[in-house]
Amino acid sequence: MKSLSEAKAGERCEIKWMLGIPEFLEFLRIRGVEVGTTVSVIQNRAGSLIIGTGTRRIALSGEVAARIKV
Repeated sequence: MKSLSEAKAGERCEIKWMLGIPEFLEFLRIRGVEVGTTVSVIQNRAGSLIIGTGTRRIALSGEVAARIKV
């Protein structure tokens, strides 16, 4: 298991667990990102990440992505 921040662009990853403040986890859940979801890493550069799930794209800081394990 590795953190989402270590994933390379183009990888598809299944989320195993997420750690963070409840409000942010709810923000992600509403947008379709939760445990068991497969996300695509669109870009991983300069300490930030862009992930996609379905038709949604979400930008995450490297610190947040490090708390999501895939």
